[in-house]
Amino acid sequence: MSLPQQRATFSRSVRVLLVGMLLSSIGSGLTMSLLVIYLSSVRGMATIIASLVLSWVAIVSLALGPVGGSLIDRFGARTMLGFALAVEGVGVGLYALVSTTAGAFAVATVTAVGGAVIWSSQSTLLAQLSGEQSRQRVFGVQFMLLNLGLGVGGLIAASIVDLSDPATFVRLYLVDAVSYLSFLVALPLIRVPQRTPEQVAAAEEAVGGYREVLSDRRLRRLVVAYLVLLTFGYGSLEAGVPLYLTRVAGMPVRDIGVVFAVNTGVIVIAQWWTIRYSEGRSRVSLLAAVGVLWGASWAVMGGSALLAGTVALVALCAGMAIFALAETVWSPVAPALVNHLAPDHLRGRYNAVSAWGYSVGGAIGPALAGALIGASLGGVWIAIVVIGSLAGALLSLSLRPLLTNAEDGRTADTVAVRGSGS
Repeated sequence: MSLPQQRATFSRSVRVLLVGMLLSSIGSGLTMSLLVIYLSSVRGMATIIASLVLSWVAIVSLALGPVGGSLIDRFGARTMLGFALAVEGVGVGLYALVSTTAGAFAVATVTAVGGAVIWSSQSTLLAQLSGEQSRQRVFGVQFMLLNLGLGVGGLIAASIVDLSDPATFVRLYLVDAVSYLSFLVALPLIRVPQRTPEQVAAAEEAVGGYREVLSDRRLRRLVVAYLVLLTFGYGSLEAGVPLYLTRVAGMPVRDIGVVFAVNTGVIVIAQWWTIRYSEGRSRVSLLAAVGVLWGASWAVMGGSALLAGTVALVALCAGMAIFALAETVWSPVAPALVNHLAPDHLRGRYNAVSAWGYSVGGAIGPALAGALIGASLGGVWIAIVVIGSLAGALLSLSLRPLLTNAEDGRTADTVAVRGSGS
């Protein structure tokens, strides 16, 4: 990509937004993979209860997500992102004070209010700041920076966290809260394109806009495929890997940071290549490849329980590397497809419906992992997530007859964009 193309793709506002996401993701990386361990091993809650706290966040986000989409279309993505960052920052900081089950669910409710809006408002804002031809590339870079931050935060957490010292966890949650607020401070630097009077009128008239959104057969089929892929992909990752690693494979907590660092390393190394590879190719086929890769990754990670010591850690890392490669394919393709289907006045709602898949997957995945691994059925859990990932691949392929070549990413323009990359 030439320098003028880079400047056009990554405008000042896009760069500010991406840097803000990077800062907040470093904070999230400090705590993301530790909540179940923190609540169960430090605060003394049952494993299933700790896992259900994660599921509760997803359930509340699921309930509030449609409201967030409507508010984004009505008041603007930047405004709603600022609200969400403030609420999420406060909620994450309150985790440092949690000592009871009721307190954990109360704080989880606060973070869920912010989480219900953050992802869809970020996606909508990025889509507004980038053009159709550059959007897939921008979403891919966003995901790369997100995971870079998560990985850096995870490595820092691994060097600090100590199960015998609750204060180490408290400090991590407080720093995470500050990271959200740092992103909030940067938002005024983002210049959002002014909406035309016609767009404003369309947004105000779309009070019942979800009827129009859900009448889109393409989106309905896409959300079903997303739901299955995310339930057995992302939704199973945050709680499932730490629990499987410590409870089934019998490895120390510090290895969690190592495994997630591999995830980040692969994403940072491979993301730019997969961004270029995906441009001009069928988005449906790429989503199906994600399901196949995730199924393979779970099978490899599941095999680590049959090994010991360093060899088991290597197997887990290898499985996580495959998982991460699939993520680099997912990240530019999935949001670009949703935003290609979305009309401007309903973009917030389309992204909210897409985020619904994340919420449902985030509710089912941790609960499933906590219940089965907590009941010493780790092997059954692995079998379920492998089969579920492959089912998601088949559902993705069923989308092809519903999409035009342009919607599926197979156009002369996107091929030209791919060919001009460097």
